[in-house]
This record gives sequence, structure tokens and C-alpha cells, in this order.
Amino acid sequence: MKVGKIKVFNYVRITKKFEVFWSVLLIRIFEGSSFASRNTNFSLVSNRLRFLFLGIGFGFLFPFLGTLLVCLEEGCRDGVVSLHLQSRLMQIIDLAPIVLGAFSYALGASVDRRNRSERLAMTAIQEKAALQAEASTKLQLQNNALHELNTTLESLVYTASHDLKTPVINLESLLIMLKMIKDQPDSAAKVDEIINRMIDSVQRFRGTIDDLLEVSNLELQEALDIKPISLLAVVTEVQSACTRLVSDEQASIQLDLDSDMVMADHHSLVTVFQNLIVNAIQYRDVRRNPEIAIHSRVTGPWMEIMVADNGKGIDIEKQRDKIFKMFTRLHSTQDGAGIGLFLVKRTIDKLRGEISIASQVGVGTTFTIRLPHSIA
Repeated sequence: MKVGKIKVFNYVRITKKFEVFWSVLLIRIFEGSSFASRNTNFSLVSNRLRFLFLGIGFGFLFPFLGTLLVCLEEGCRDGVVSLHLQSRLMQIIDLAPIVLGAFSYALGASVDRRNRSERLAMTAIQEKAALQAEASTKLQLQNNALHELNTTLESLVYTASHDLKTPVINLESLLIMLKMIKDQPDSAAKVDEIINRMIDSVQRFRGTIDDLLEVSNLELQEALDIKPISLLAVVTEVQSACTRLVSDEQASIQLDLDSDMVMADHHSLVTVFQNLIVNAIQYRDVRRNPEIAIHSRVTGPWMEIMVADNGKGIDIEKQRDKIFKMFTRLHSTQDGAGIGLFLVKRTIDKLRGEISIASQVGVGTTFTIRLPHSIA
């Protein structure tokens, strides 16, 4: 900062040193104090004003100290005002508040620019970290989905090589038998028996293919139409579809719905209830008529749906790891592909819900489903 050359001392050199001293002093004062907060609650002009006021305040010390020293040494016979009007040096010193205020304001603006750059850089770093975390989470979810899909495909391959092979071998054996006895006398009855067994094998073969297709369609389904739906409407539709089965087995279905609306995909939830109700009837206890009770209640953001039956029950301790596995039969005396509970579990997972089971052999089974609750 050039002010001019004064013969008494090198004012320019001293001024430059003072600028450095004053800059360091101001920055240390503000960075070390609570007023120097870089919180975004302060506007960008706040540092400029604080530096300005401090500079002006500190600048007033120079005229005051100069006047005090002159008055102590030479006296102020003509008064303080006269001293400042007559002395060239005092007039220069009187400019200290203006000079220091302007310099401090410019320094505050520089600090604000630096703080703003740091805040922008920090914001950019935080946004980048958030995007990386989000991408990492999505990648992990995709990896988990791929792992589940690979596991399902392995099971499908195993079933295709085992369950499909069995009916084909049966058909081959029956055809060989048919060829051997077709020309024998009085073979009509045996031929009819073999043909019936062949039809049964073909039906089993077709059933296995249908089951494989159902699992495949579920796994390949990319997105569900999740929206508020009526639980009562879903159960009513399933009851209508199972009317013949319910009537033939003299089963009863009781509803006790504390809440009706749930966030789910209608078709998927129909599949869940249809499998649970059919299983409850299929694995009935022959000593009593099937009874199925469906109850719902809201717990926080979730709707809990309990489906209870009085069937054979499951030995949880022995079969806990098998209950929701694909192509696993929990009752060896019953026919079935063993995919019903697997489809239920996978569907509930896709609906972002949970399912648990409680069961006692000879008493019955209760499935508890937790799905996001809808207040609509």
C-alpha cells in the first residue's frame, strides 16, 4: 500500500510489514474465536463486516495514541483539534481507521471467498461420498439378487435333471411292457392298466413343467405393481377360486381383519393366499374338518397378517431349514412338487415384506406375514 514518501522514516517499508502483521492478526483472531464460525448460517458478508469493524476500531487507536504521546511530550496548548489540523503527520495518522477498515474489509472478503470455496469443496466431497454409498448399496442389492437367482437356477437344473427324468423313465418302462403284452391273449385289461399309468406319468410330467415355469416366471419378473390394495378383496378372490376345494373338504375360512389396506401387488398377494389356503386344506388332519383363520392388525408402519390352520402341523425343530426351500416336501405321504411355500416366501420378499412360521405337530400351523401398511 503506497501512501507517499515521508522523509522522517521509510513509511512504505513499515506499512508493508504492518499489512502482513495485521492480516495474520485478523485471521488468527477470527479463526480462533466463536465469531469466526464457517457455518452456513452466516451470510458471506458477515466476515467482511466483522473485519471492517475491527479494522476501524483498531485504526482509532493510532490517532488516540499519537495525540496522547504528543500532548505528553510537547503539551496541547492550542487544543487537540488544532494539533490535528496543523500537523501533517497527525493528519496522516488520522487516516488509519479508514485505511485499516478498507484493508480489513478486503481481507474479510478474501477469507469469505476461501471459506466459500472450502464449503463448496466439502459439499462436493459429501455428495460424491453419498453417490458412492448409494451405488455401493445398489451393487450389493444386485449381487444379492444375482446370488439368489443363481441358487434358484441351480435348484431348477437339479429338478429338471431329476424330477423330469423320473416320469420319462416310467413312460419308457410302461411302453416296453405295453409292447411285450400287446399281442398276448386276454391282454386288454393289462393294456388299460398300463395306459392309465402312462396317463398318470404324463400328468406328473406336465405338473412338474408347470411348476418350473411358475418359479421361472416369478424369478424373471422385474417389477411388481405395488400400491394400496384391499386385503379383503384379495381373500374374497381366493375364496371364490377355491370354492370347489373348500366345499369338497368341508373346510371353513374365518376372517377377522382389523385393517384392510396394505401396500402390495394384487396378483402376487392372491398367489400367496392361494398357496397358504390350499396347503392348509391339503395337509389337513384327517381327524377334523379343516379350519382356516385369517387375522390382520397394524403394528407401526407394518400390517401383520396371520393365517392359521388346524392341520397336521410341522416339526419346526427338524425342518426349520427346509420349510421355504424349493422342491422340498415336508410331508412325504402327500403328493406335490414342494414349491408352494417357496413361492410364498419369494413373493413376500419381492413385496419388501417378511414371513415367519409357528407350528405344532397335531395342532396346526400359523404363518405371520408383515407387509408395509397403507392408510389409504
